[in-house]
Amino acid sequence: MKINLPLAPSQNQLLRMHWAKRKKKQKDFEWLIVQAVTNRHSAMNGVHITITRKSCGVEPDPDNLTASAKLILDALQRVNVIKDDSPKSISLEVAWERAPRKTDQGTLVEIEKWNLEKLNE
Repeated sequence: MKINLPLAPSQNQLLRMHWAKRKKKQKDFEWLIVQAVTNRHSAMNGVHITITRKSCGVEPDPDNLTASAKLILDALQRVNVIKDDSPKSISLEVAWERAPRKTDQGTLVEIEKWNLEKLNE
């Protein structure tokens, strides 16, 4: 499953954001995710999530990059796409790609079931 979202706020942006604005941003992500996964009936457990942040400018620090996944993971859990965002339920990879233009900025979320045979290798 692939979901294209607007550019998620970085850790620095989240820290400076008023709590009400942060809550609205999370609600916006929830609505966009619900629109993208209209046929989901039950929460997934045991999934690998790859979140790719595509932005202009310099590459974010690893802590900023990972923190930019927080609103998205919380939104996925709140709208019942994933059961939980704990390490027992998901594995997470957060990556960055340079966007050629500001209009190309965004966040790509990819969700796939764990391949247990591959994990046991």
